Amino acid sequence: MSNIFKVALAGLGTVGGGVVKLLLQHQEILLQRCFQKIELTDVADLNEARVKQLNIPESVRYYKDAAEMVEKTDADVVIELVVVATITDEGNDYAKEVLKALKKAGIRAEADLRNEKINYKIREHSLKKVPVMLVIGKKEIADGTVTIRRLGQQNQETLALDEVIAKLKQEAVLPHIDE
Repeated sequence: MSNIFKVALAGLGTVGGGVVKLLLQHQEILLQRCFQKIELTDVADLNEARVKQLNIPESVRYYKDAAEMVEKTDADVVIELVVVATITDEGNDYAKEVLKALKKAGIRAEADLRNEKINYKIREHSLKKVPVMLVIGKKEIADGTVTIRRLGQQNQETLALDEVIAKLKQEAVLPHIDE
């Protein structure tokens, strides 16, 4: 196991910018608390000016496209990225609604609407270290819900979309470093 935990960050808005500041300005405290150096290796944002505004070192790779970053990164985890994946093509319209609601709530999300088996999509996104997948099938469409799959966990949870959004937003709140 490496003594450096590599982090890629999708989005440099309010939450992403706060994560950058936390990672860059509090490395010693994080090392003491995590017993491992945490290093920002990649960032993705549509607005390249944010990289300069946040004083992100040149050694950190910048991508305009989060999907490209996920493809190319060697990071241990990608922060603030949700993939909405459909089980069948029947879920594509609902998946687009879910994606729109996530983005409206400020959650960085991408959709996987490819005509592939869901196990293939799950395996592929797990290998890319995507932390959260929202899976949509016939039951979720009928009930207006989504099923949450988390990286490295076997258990799944099915919730109403507004509950999922509230939960993801709560999880995105940064802890105070001086606590």
